[in-house]
Amino acid sequence: MPAHDLFQFQTSEIDVCPHSRGAMRPGYARTLSLRQQRAQGMPDARRVRSLVCSGSDAPSVVTTVTPEIIRHSPRNGLRLTSRSPPQSAIICTHLLPKVRGADSVDRLLILGGVDGVRIWTGTVWRPPPGKRGAVLHAALVEKPSCCIRRLGGRRSREVQFTRFLRNPSVTTDAMVGHAVELTAGRAAGRDIVVAQDTSELALGGPRARASGYGPVGKGGALGGLLLHAALALEVGSHALLGLVDAQIWNRDKGKAIARRSRVIADKESKRWLDTTARAGKSLAEANSITCVSDRESDMYELFAARPANVHQIVRACRDRKIKGAAEDETELLFAHIDGLAETGRAGVEIAAAPGRKARKAELALRFSPVKLCKTSNIGACDLPDTIALTLVDVREVGIPEDGAPIHWRLLTTHRVTNLAEARRIID
Repeated sequence: MPAHDLFQFQTSEIDVCPHSRGAMRPGYARTLSLRQQRAQGMPDARRVRSLVCSGSDAPSVVTTVTPEIIRHSPRNGLRLTSRSPPQSAIICTHLLPKVRGADSVDRLLILGGVDGVRIWTGTVWRPPPGKRGAVLHAALVEKPSCCIRRLGGRRSREVQFTRFLRNPSVTTDAMVGHAVELTAGRAAGRDIVVAQDTSELALGGPRARASGYGPVGKGGALGGLLLHAALALEVGSHALLGLVDAQIWNRDKGKAIARRSRVIADKESKRWLDTTARAGKSLAEANSITCVSDRESDMYELFAARPANVHQIVRACRDRKIKGAAEDETELLFAHIDGLAETGRAGVEIAAAPGRKARKAELALRFSPVKLCKTSNIGACDLPDTIALTLVDVREVGIPEDGAPIHWRLLTTHRVTNLAEARRIID
């Protein structure tokens, strides 16, 4: 029986006679054996399950039968008139709300008619999948962990979370898709920055590797999964609006061939392109979209595949060839920006990071339009020969007491013509 039909009873009218009411105790649930059923005048019933409901006036009995219908019996005073074909029913009282008794429900939990001691049975309430997902999310926020036992805290909650995650309808794509829909509604009409990055989820050492998890971490000694996530933030207020994309995968296919001999569709790096494309599609109602990513995303294919409604800011990693002043002349990107004069300076607050304290810093700014030349990779055959971008160079003046001075080279599709626009890129 499907999970959402777990408490579905057949629609029946049940009378409980006064002389039988005293034999029942409120909050008591019982299953009659086949011998007991026959002894009480119910020879056609294969299985009867009775549930006594605690009410404000008197207890009432909810009975389910499968697959035959109980006939009138003068011996026990129970009359049942079927209003629909009999349905199989399963009662799992451990899933009932915590405030109820272990094997009891009251009339508020029965979605049917109640008239005195008459009950037209319906569906017994239990938390829908959406609410169980919300409970799991709250547990993850309260005490982040990948262990269901730790998240649950008790056996009943552990079983609840396990059944929710094993439900075939609960998939990663479904959960991410729902979160993205909510984010899209919040982002409408706003200027949005989409920050994306990849994290390693280490699940253990040799035992995790033996269980099928691929290598993560330095040297690949640990086993685990990889998560690529993108979050939407509002420009100016820096408010977090929600999830834009999330991809999870396992490196379980062995050692890959050389990256230069593979097309982008066969590389893990495709995640940067997929997330950028999804941001442009799901946040289409936003006023503007800018995707920000670190040096790992410095790929020619990323700029070439940029959606029309998405701008990009990427921290440069490779010293690429760019078009020079002459028609057939080329030069290197880093040497070009190092040879330019300083445009201006700006004071910023540098946030704390591992091995670095928060501090105020003075930054020297340079910027210049550049044209990147196409790479020689096998997958770049169909890409344009050049891509026009703007390079913004940011260097910290002086040497800080702890850590190395800041030096960022940022490639962006935004147009930068003055110091204020350059400052907007680094902010």
